[in-house]
Order: sequence, then structure tokens, then C-alpha cells
Amino acid sequence: MATGVLDNLSFKAQGLPQGTLWFVTVAGDQGFAKVPSLISFQLPAGNYSFGVSPLPGYSPSPSTGVARVVNSTSTHLITFAPPPPTGFVVTFTESGLAAGTVWSASLNGATLFSSAGSIVFLEQNGTYGYGIGSVSQYTVSPQSGSVVVNGSAATVSITFTNDKGLLGLPGIAGYLLVVALALELLGALVLIGLWFRARRPRRPAPAEVKISPPPSA
Repeated sequence: MATGVLDNLSFKAQGLPQGTLWFVTVAGDQGFAKVPSLISFQLPAGNYSFGVSPLPGYSPSPSTGVARVVNSTSTHLITFAPPPPTGFVVTFTESGLAAGTVWSASLNGATLFSSAGSIVFLEQNGTYGYGIGSVSQYTVSPQSGSVVVNGSAATVSITFTNDKGLLGLPGIAGYLLVVALALELLGALVLIGLWFRARRPRRPAPAEVKISPPPSA
């Protein structure tokens, strides 16, 4: 560094845990310190570019800039913050399915399957269309729609309704089968009745009785 009258240029970290080692580079020279200590440079008056090294799990602001040294001590505050999340959780929760039943949800071009009660996606802010896969012997509501992600997690509730009819058959198939069986039973009863009627012995016709007129006097 240049010699002569030197001034103090310091950097202070904010947002880092105590004892964290951090780094600043000024005019090609790197300094370091542990929080809460300052990183200081002795420099003659002038303008100096600086850069702050990122740390795992943290991003500095500002990360670069120009510091001006003018015959005095100057301190620049560097704020460290966790990087913005890569996305927000979108959870689809189901109710009505038998335990262990596999179901699926599609969101933003991706389809996930689960035998549990929820399916989780990770999305950026925006509006996304979704669809729920069909499950045999169940109706689903809603089967499609849209979900808005706006800086926080979102949840969509999905309801499955058992669509089994009588005798464990889906829809009205069970009811139709019961009607068919009832008609067959009725037909069988009619045939049995006709058979018994045909085997019943016939009664003889009553004898004809002739009444003679009384004798004339």
C-alpha cells in the first residue's frame, strides 16, 4: 500500500452469529475478522473498490462497492442475510381414501405419487394449474384447479368419495345387478307356481241330476 498519511477504513458485519469469520477485500488486499470485530484497513485518502466474500448460508449486502477515504475514519456496514428460499411449499392434502391407497397430483408439469395423506411441491411465486389423478372406485373433488403462491406456503384440500355401489360394484352396477336378480327370482316363483298348478288333480265335474215331473192326477 502507499505510504504517507493513512486513514482508517473499517467494515462492520450485521446479521452473522457471534464468532463467525468473514472477509473483505479492498484494493486487492484481503482483511478478515471474527464477529463482532471490525475489519479495518489503513489507506491514504482516495476512492477504493471493495468486495465482501459470501459465506455458506448467507449473502452480503452490499457485496461490492466503492469506499471513499477522506482524511477521517469511515465505517461501512455490511448486512448478511440468508439467501432467498428456492421456493415455497405447496401441499395437497387428501381425505376419504382408504389407508395405503396410491393417489397422484400434478403441478407445473410435474406429477408426484403418494400412499400417504399429502403430496408436497416446491414452487416460486406465481399461479399454477393442478390436476388430481383418478382413483378406481372413488370420485375426486376438485379434480383440477389453480393455486396461487405469493411469498408463503399454500395448501389445497382434496376430497375423495367412495363410489362403490351395492355388492361392492362401482356406480349403479350393483343396483342393476340386484334388480336383475330380483326379476330372475320373481320369474322362478311364477314358474314354480305354474308347475304346482299343473300337477294339482282336477276335481270331477258334478253329476247331472234330472228332476222328473210329478205324476198327473
